[in-house]
Amino acid sequence: MTQLREMPRRELILWIVMIFVTIVLSAQRTISAIDINNFAIFQKSFTHLVHDQNLYRQFPQEHFDYFKYSPTFAALMMPWSWLPMTTGAILWNLCGFLMIALALFSLPLTSLQRQLILLISLPELVGNMQNFQSNSHLVALFLLTYSFLERGQFFWAGLFLALSAHIKIFGISLLVLGVFYPGAWRYWVYSVLWILALAGIPLFFTSFVSLYGQYFSWIHLLRWDSVDSQGTSIMGVFYALTGFKLPNFPTELIGGALLAIPFWIGRNENRRFRVLALASTLMWMIVFNHKSESPTFIIGMFGFAIYYVEKRWTGRNWLLALTLIFVSVLCSDLIPTAFEKNFVNFYEMKVWPFIGIWAGLQIYLLRWGMASCRDQANAGLPLGNLNRA
Repeated sequence: MTQLREMPRRELILWIVMIFVTIVLSAQRTISAIDINNFAIFQKSFTHLVHDQNLYRQFPQEHFDYFKYSPTFAALMMPWSWLPMTTGAILWNLCGFLMIALALFSLPLTSLQRQLILLISLPELVGNMQNFQSNSHLVALFLLTYSFLERGQFFWAGLFLALSAHIKIFGISLLVLGVFYPGAWRYWVYSVLWILALAGIPLFFTSFVSLYGQYFSWIHLLRWDSVDSQGTSIMGVFYALTGFKLPNFPTELIGGALLAIPFWIGRNENRRFRVLALASTLMWMIVFNHKSESPTFIIGMFGFAIYYVEKRWTGRNWLLALTLIFVSVLCSDLIPTAFEKNFVNFYEMKVWPFIGIWAGLQIYLLRWGMASCRDQANAGLPLGNLNRA
């Protein structure tokens, strides 16, 4: 609340303008059945759940494509199922944006940092709004998980992680951030308990037997959907450049180890180290995600934006410009369709900046952690006696 009261007028105007843009843009996009299709999938899922219909089959009379989220997500769509399609879609986008605003204000950021993060992420945020995606809600849950970890409130951090995991499974990646906090075993236990508890929410609307069938169908769909899918990720880039496919799970497992090792070595470091670890984790979710696609890049862009405002270095503005060109401009209507199809999409160029930035950040965190360990050893101090402010 203190941040709200002390908000500079320029930032207040930015938030008001963005709320207005969210409403107007959303209303305009509801005209197209293609654009509103994602929200139709979300909204209708609750009706399918309560009528014991298989959530994971196609409903061509209502929408195209499959529902790929958990049965819990379908149950949580209950309030939206009561609303007219257009009204619900507008409020869905507005809810996602307000959740991001709440998450940013929950973090120890200055007004300028919040504005920069929002503006850097804006192209990807608008892209998500145009197609009524769930990724803005997901980003907010990730940031809130970190925020409550910083406060030592593991119960609530576990809840937000569990909610994100029931939207998209890779939300469980945030478990890795627990290495920074004393007593983090409680965070991990709470996360598992919350995931299990939330998994039972659909029982308020359906039977146990029906819910068991829904989870069975969901797992089957996810397995089918991941076959031969390498996404706009490091696996996709490798295949485009070499013609050889890296196995998804082993590659993601190696990537997880590369993510966690610097965190473990620097686990006793200060808040700035932990913020950069959050940024790295958000970008990792794109780089090593075999289902990564253009709409999910808002997650990586928020990670990059946090990295940009927290770590100052010479030439960072050039890196910002390059990232925006590859991630947002090359995949926009400004680029000829033939070039976008034959080069940008074929070579998965959208993820190139994140691969390089993530690798560089991990090396930086690794060197930082190792240097800190050496300093403690030379001073004869036991590990863990650092200032964790």
